[in-house]
Amino acid sequence: DLRYDATITDVAGNAVTDLPYELGEVYDIDKIAPEVVSITRLDDNPTDLAEVRFSLVFSEDVILTDYENLTVTGSGGNTGAYVVHIGGSGASYTVRINTGTGGGSVRLDIPSDANILDLALNQLAGLPYEDGESYRVLYYHTFLPTVLR
Repeated sequence: DLRYDATITDVAGNAVTDLPYELGEVYDIDKIAPEVVSITRLDDNPTDLAEVRFSLVFSEDVILTDYENLTVTGSGGNTGAYVVHIGGSGASYTVRINTGTGGGSVRLDIPSDANILDLALNQLAGLPYEDGESYRVLYYHTFLPTVLR
């Protein structure tokens, strides 16, 4: 904006008229980093499924397409769990993971080196994020039942 009492002239010394000028473009400046709101289970717990789903919610719209920005933490004998698919957009995503092998638990985490940005290119804050819900995995899905005679 230009105030009514601004003293601006062109190269010939003519003063700018029609002041104040208040029709300039407005820009929104976003310096607020997005945060993880929650990571919650979408399937029954405990589970014997080979794949389970997590709901991943952020404080604002983010760009999440790279599987390497997410990790699956297994414990209690569970190994080999990994991200299978990331669906959704904006601030809400659904992440499918393979539950790996062995009983125990699996949790979806976001590591400290994740590159998740909001639409203004602010980096996700509060990393690593390891506070989401976990599944207790019952290790039945690789065994076939046996009938005893």
